[in-house]
Amino acid sequence: MNNNIIEKFSKTAGFLYRHGWAEANAGNISLRLDDAKGFKSGKNAKDVFTMPVSFPELDGCYFMITATGSRMRDIMDYAQENIGLIKITDKGKKYTRLWGRAPATSELPAHLMVHKTAVKDKPQYRAVIHTHPANLIVMSSLKKFQDEKNLNNALMRVHPETKIKLPRGFAVLPYIIPGSVELGDMTARALMKRDLVFWSMHGVVSFAENLENALDIIEVAEKAAQLYMMKCQFNDDIIRLEDKQMKSTLDCFGIKFEI
Repeated sequence: MNNNIIEKFSKTAGFLYRHGWAEANAGNISLRLDDAKGFKSGKNAKDVFTMPVSFPELDGCYFMITATGSRMRDIMDYAQENIGLIKITDKGKKYTRLWGRAPATSELPAHLMVHKTAVKDKPQYRAVIHTHPANLIVMSSLKKFQDEKNLNNALMRVHPETKIKLPRGFAVLPYIIPGSVELGDMTARALMKRDLVFWSMHGVVSFAENLENALDIIEVAEKAAQLYMMKCQFNDDIIRLEDKQMKSTLDCFGIKFEI
C-alpha cells in the first residue's frame, strides 16, 4: 500500500475538517497519479462505473478520489473505507475501482473536467480540492461580489499575502446545480485563468501541483475573507493596501500588479 499518498490525503481531510470547512459529507478531493503501484486490490476490485459524460483525454489515467458520501473526519482515520483509487477506462466513458471505496464523489464530473484541461496544458497540476469555508461562502453570497473585479479588489487589498500566494486571483460562478457537468465545465475554464473558483452560495475549488499547494490557496483566501469581514465591522475606520503599496510589495516578488 502506498502509505505516503494515503497519509497526504488523510492530513488534507483532517485539516479541512478541523477548520470547519467540511461539515458532514461536504467537500471532496482528487489527486491524479502516474500509476497504481503500491496499491493491492481488495474485494470488489474491478467494479466498473459509467460516467455521465466521457473524458477521452483522461483514458488510462489514475486518480485517488473521495468516495460518494464520505466524511472528511472519517478519512482522517479510515482512509481505505472512504477514498478510492480509480482508473479511467473505455475511452473515457467509464472508470474502474482498483482499491478502496467506490463509487466516487458526486462531484466527479467537476474534478475530471478540471483534470482534463490540465493534462495537456498544465500536466504538473494534479490536485483538486472542493470545500466549504464559511467566510468565502458568505462573500460569494453578496451581490456586489458577483462581479469578479469587486471580489478581487476586496480580497487582494486586505492582506499582502493574498496577491503573493494567489497572483491570478479569484473567479466567481453563479449558483449551478452541484455535481452537474455544466458546473464542472465552467469551473475548469475558470481555473485555467484564476487560482481559486467560487461556487456562489456553495463553496470553493482550488487546483495545484499537489495537495499541499491546493490547500494553501484555500487557506490564504479564507484568511483574507475573514479579515475583510472583520474589518467591515468598523465601517470607514479601516485602511486598505493602496496601489503604490501593492505594486512595491509585488515588485519584490516579481509579481505583476494587476487586479
